[in-house]
Amino acid sequence: MSITLPGPTLGVVGGGQLGRMMGEAVARLGVDVVVLDPTPDCPASPVVSDQIVADFDDADAVHELASRVDALTFEIELADPDVLAEASAEHDVPVQPDPDTLRTIQDKLVQKEALADAGIPVPEFVAVATAEGLERVAEEFGGVMLKAREGGYDGRGNVPVESPDEAADALEEVGGDAMAEEFLDFEREIAVMGLKGPDGETRTYPVTETVHREEILRESVVPARSADPVIAEAESVADDVLSFLDGRGVYGIELFET
Repeated sequence: MSITLPGPTLGVVGGGQLGRMMGEAVARLGVDVVVLDPTPDCPASPVVSDQIVADFDDADAVHELASRVDALTFEIELADPDVLAEASAEHDVPVQPDPDTLRTIQDKLVQKEALADAGIPVPEFVAVATAEGLERVAEEFGGVMLKAREGGYDGRGNVPVESPDEAADALEEVGGDAMAEEFLDFEREIAVMGLKGPDGETRTYPVTETVHREEILRESVVPARSADPVIAEAESVADDVLSFLDGRGVYGIELFET
């Protein structure tokens, strides 16, 4: 017979499927979870101790969350890094990953620039703010994928621009300030889940092949159906990304196999 003793309480900004899986996993360790999510009865709510119903960036709600827990984290990029940092300092509660990491990854242009500066391979990209600029980029690249800098997920905020005459409509669709990225001819999409500990040590889970239909992940194949050298390269890139990011936690690194 195993006995699980009461443990700490974890506060999570976001109560979607990732929050649910986190709640299920840490329950086995005796950890209580309180989530903050604007959707009543969010996916995580049945498996956690409590839910605060509020927007992800609601400062009062984040402070309430911080006052009730022993540590803070987030499972969605829509969290506000400044609010998290303020709540962490005021309530003397650690937040991981570091809010600076959230600032970097939630803006796709800032993220790409930071990764490129760190020597991590990324597709060619450029910032675009006007239809005329996007027309020039589409002409130069022979077509691009236009991406909203913030807020896009599951294909939302991504618009293919195959010719310059599509530029104005595409930029309007993503809402203006955006990033254009070269089209890649790839074999498959793969992902690596990696863990970074308090001492900076990293570990990676087996490389996963992700199968998308209609821009939504429908199937995950483990291990990925890739050649051994590709697997080794994916793990190496993931280790580099983990070393570059600040703060402990579990990270998902998504890659194209070209």
